[in-house]
Amino acid sequence: MRRARTSIGRLSGIAMAATALLMAHADPARGAQDAPYPNRAIRVVVAFSPGGTSDTLARVLGEQLEAALGQPVIVENRPGASGNIASEMVARAAPDGYTLLLGSTGITILPSLLGERAVDPVHAFTAITKLATQPILIATNPALPVATLADLVALARKEPGHVAYASAGIGTTDHLAAALLWTRARVDLLHVPYANNGAEVKDLLHGDVSVAFITLGAVRPFLRTGQLRGLAVTTLRRVAAFPDIPTVAESGFAGYEVNSWYGVLAPAGTPPAIVERLNHEFVRALQLPEVREKIVGLGAEPAGTSPAQFADEISSLLKQWPGIVESAGIARQ
Repeated sequence: MRRARTSIGRLSGIAMAATALLMAHADPARGAQDAPYPNRAIRVVVAFSPGGTSDTLARVLGEQLEAALGQPVIVENRPGASGNIASEMVARAAPDGYTLLLGSTGITILPSLLGERAVDPVHAFTAITKLATQPILIATNPALPVATLADLVALARKEPGHVAYASAGIGTTDHLAAALLWTRARVDLLHVPYANNGAEVKDLLHGDVSVAFITLGAVRPFLRTGQLRGLAVTTLRRVAAFPDIPTVAESGFAGYEVNSWYGVLAPAGTPPAIVERLNHEFVRALQLPEVREKIVGLGAEPAGTSPAQFADEISSLLKQWPGIVESAGIARQ
């Protein structure tokens, strides 16, 4: 009788082990979920088309992230609706660290333009880090008889509504940087919005438009050849690559600052341990000489902030833009 019970016990143990083995093979996803992060490919969603600064940043840093984490990093471009399409996609993704957004300053502007249709960057995302800043430059065609920002303001006062300036589009950071400055200077210039930087630069070089608020990286080579002139940058500090170009604040508008930046965000609710791991790896990559060189080559400056610092900046900007949008007379879309 005792032998029979022992045999039954052994058979039961074998059956239980076999069942567990079958369950593990039948549900491989469960095993993957239980493994430490990361254990599969990470997707970085870029809000703009291939070839731009944000796309290049995603690919340069994606290579470093892939090497550090030992998993593929896939860059996926989802342009449209001024970046809101990409934001919606990432906001709806599982908060597990496998879907990230490489966004820009625009995510903090859209709520002022689209209202409730825009993704709220404070509540929809968890900040990872700000990757880089890209100064906005007030550039002119040398044929325009101005050498400083003060000269441009004086010309605009002399001929209100006649001096035209270009931007990358209505409601962009470039446009709002201009609107803020013209409001403070109490001058009226004619806004000429463009669909892309390529057309904007072409017309600026040809003199079809004489002034532009444009990211420094888009016109960097033409500043060096003298085909364009830089009057001022919108950041609080001068740009190391062009130390002779003053800031707007130095040019008579104390405290003026508008930054154009790029950063990484994850869906809200992403576990703190994953956020910290990603922050560590991105910040580490930004300190590598070869990465810094590529970012500077884009006309940008490497950043690398803590999640809390980045989150605070996003919250602050979200409160800043509504007043500037109103002063620019931009109607909600």
